[in-house]
Amino acid sequence: MSKLPYTLTAKDFPGIPTGWTLTYDEPSNNFYHVRLTSEYGPEVEMNGGADLEELVSCCIEDAKEFDKQLQVKKSLK
Repeated sequence: MSKLPYTLTAKDFPGIPTGWTLTYDEPSNNFYHVRLTSEYGPEVEMNGGADLEELVSCCIEDAKEFDKQLQVKKSLK
């Protein structure tokens, strides 16, 4: 299995919400630190075991939820 590049965008991983950039590192063998960073500054992070794609998917869901909550907040103004 080939590794994903260190920095991914929505073009590389279609599920990444627009305006978010995904980065990851592998501080030890099969232990990943995944971070999604919004163009506005907020971040979503996860640490975990060998399944990098699962960590990425969880971060993507959290980022989508963050965007959803932000839209609700904006609509209340």
